[in-house]
Amino acid sequence: MASEELVDPTGEESHPFRRFMIQIAIPIIGVILVVLVIVGVSLHSYNSTREGVLRLSHTILLNQQQRVSKEVADFLEPASTAAFILDDMIHHSPIRYERGLFEIYTTSLLRKIPQFQSFYLADEDGNFAMVEHMSEGRLRRTLLQRDPTTHKMVFYRRIYNQDGVLIGQSSDPSNGYDPRTRPWYKNAGKDGMIQWYKPYYLSYLHEVLIASAASFQGADGKKKVFSVNITLSQLTTFLSSLRFGTHGDAAIIDKDGHFIAGRRLLEVAHQKQKSNAEWDPTDTVVDSQHTPVLMRAYDDFRVNSYGVREIQKDNKRYIMIAAALPSDTQGWILLVVVPENDFSDFTASDGKQNFLFSLVIVGLAIVLAGLLIRQGRRTEKARKDFRTQQYINQQQGQIIGDFARDPTLLNPQEEALKLTEELASLSHSKRVGLWRLLRDGSTLLCDDFYDVQGDTHTGGFEIANAEMSAFFSLIQEGGTVHIEDASRDDRVLPYYRQYMSKFGSTSLDIFIVQGEGSASAGAIVLEDAEIIRNVANTVELVGAIVALRFAVANREMIGYTRKVASQSQPVILAQKEQNLIGEQGVNGQMFPLALQKPHQAGSSQSVPEGEGAELANQGFFPYVAVMMLSFLELNQVSAHSADTIVETVKTMSLQLEEVAQKYNLRYIQVVGNRILAATGFVPEGDSTAIIRLANAALDIRDLCAALLGQLDIDPLFKIGMDIGPAYAGHLGQAGQVFNIWGGVVKVAELMAFDAPDIGTIQVTEVVYENLRHRFLFRPRSTFFVPGSGLVQTYVLAGLR
Repeated sequence: MASEELVDPTGEESHPFRRFMIQIAIPIIGVILVVLVIVGVSLHSYNSTREGVLRLSHTILLNQQQRVSKEVADFLEPASTAAFILDDMIHHSPIRYERGLFEIYTTSLLRKIPQFQSFYLADEDGNFAMVEHMSEGRLRRTLLQRDPTTHKMVFYRRIYNQDGVLIGQSSDPSNGYDPRTRPWYKNAGKDGMIQWYKPYYLSYLHEVLIASAASFQGADGKKKVFSVNITLSQLTTFLSSLRFGTHGDAAIIDKDGHFIAGRRLLEVAHQKQKSNAEWDPTDTVVDSQHTPVLMRAYDDFRVNSYGVREIQKDNKRYIMIAAALPSDTQGWILLVVVPENDFSDFTASDGKQNFLFSLVIVGLAIVLAGLLIRQGRRTEKARKDFRTQQYINQQQGQIIGDFARDPTLLNPQEEALKLTEELASLSHSKRVGLWRLLRDGSTLLCDDFYDVQGDTHTGGFEIANAEMSAFFSLIQEGGTVHIEDASRDDRVLPYYRQYMSKFGSTSLDIFIVQGEGSASAGAIVLEDAEIIRNVANTVELVGAIVALRFAVANREMIGYTRKVASQSQPVILAQKEQNLIGEQGVNGQMFPLALQKPHQAGSSQSVPEGEGAELANQGFFPYVAVMMLSFLELNQVSAHSADTIVETVKTMSLQLEEVAQKYNLRYIQVVGNRILAATGFVPEGDSTAIIRLANAALDIRDLCAALLGQLDIDPLFKIGMDIGPAYAGHLGQAGQVFNIWGGVVKVAELMAFDAPDIGTIQVTEVVYENLRHRFLFRPRSTFFVPGSGLVQTYVLAGLR
């Protein structure tokens, strides 16, 4: 091929600016100009339409205000009409029919007109009659008369059901009640004219009422006063039924700003009803805290009087109406406020719709421009895809070459850090992990976890099937799993919380490692991988290498387990330990260090001078396993008797001795609310010491929880474990006190103190490394140990 025919696919074309202007800039500029013209026309149309709508809205609100005034007058008119008719009936009827006419007429009114609550009739002699609504459609008639026997004023009450049948009656002393002293009697309107009063709260009905009264002369020439009580809930319901836009509000107030009817008055009434508190409705006024918009309208009314105007509150525009109600309401005002948007929003919606229709025209230009732009973008995308694939091919070739030159990759005894590092580099992942499924099929072991950001490798974590069964199912089913957001997928949610959340990872890709017979041998997990589509071949290659490593590692673990199970060293070493400490084991004294002075574990105690005491059998032991059991919040037992507590402590002591005998623990010491146990007092070290102590810790955890549960006490105890060098020996003249000290005691105490939850066993990383093949653990966090710095800690969960 001639040299002039060669083309570099990654090279840039000449004249990039000209290409950009022709293919992208000019079409975009043309479309922008068209859009700007359409937007300008739409805005002009919107403003013109809005002004016309607002003028129309003012006219509509004026008509609505006239309707509301008429409806309010119709709502209150029955009270005046009832007084007028009753005046005529009583004035032209015999005196003996006066009370009967009042009861029949008002009973009919209560049944037919829902806003009426009660009626009163009183005369200048102190006689009083009342008819009122009760619950469930019942009516109660009350008559105040003088008892002919005692000559005292008595209330006579009769209760009728909704069919008018008498269902109960009673009589009660009046306790000096005199209607002539009541405001509604003294201030009643003259000559049949109705007089309205301020609202009041009737506690036994939980209703806000407003009363009106009128006076007239009866057939006997005596003054009569007729009073009507109307429930404001009916008036407020009526106001709420009127629609003033979508978010409008209406209220009836007097000239002093007191609520006569409105939502705010009912809200306060309901609050007082819940608290069973007495209150005066006249205290409920328009204010800036509860009704800021109505307050703004009321202030405008006080300045500009009645009318329809525009007001502004909190940078929002409102249309308000201040209208006078009928003259017999004595200066009540109807206030209506409606957000301007309730009327003008449809113009905005209409403008948007017109604008969208206009965009159809623009759309044709955009499509034509888009085709041109799309062609250029496709070319750019193809160029980028080519470069990306070229990069991946180069990286894959380099990785395969590196793997071929590294013979240690197939040896599980050697750390294959390169596997996770290369995968992370190729896929641009945040973290990459290798999980090995152990032979029992119920445990996943992390061989390596590489964190790109920190450039660190961790491992040794274990997951039990019982803890993450859904995650195990994913791995055992095989195949490849991509999860975009692990925090929202129930299958991997426990895994996300324990291993991903603290690193800020979101997505998760799981590649199953195929073992013998196509069974799952483990998994490769990638967190927040940016390039996945084109790296499957490399992942399969790594998976094959990892499968071989996993198979060899599992075989070596089986051999190690059989070797440990068959060895006889534990019995011999346990016997050496018994010979060193003596016969004062758990069958005898539990080695309290000093009965006269409290002793803190981990500290040494000198022998008093002059008494000839010498240390016996003292020595340094390199691998002493130590467990600290610490009880918390012991004040909870105060609810139980002393005998019960003592018996429980005795039982616990006996069971602890049995556990110590079972696992051949030669040292147990009680220090306050802590129990220290240790084993492994053999100069050359005892490989079974930490195993025996771990089994004992699990048994102690269970028996403590059971005993405290019988007393209904929370298992407020924690256990800590460590293994390391310590000094030990018999102290005192008779050598009856055996003590150990050293940093391992202090660390075990810190492990117990910092255990994450009550009833848990926290261990150091050294303990974990010695027990990981026999027991189940879960990683907890790093922990600061004085003299050692930050160390990883684990929680002992149970046996495998």
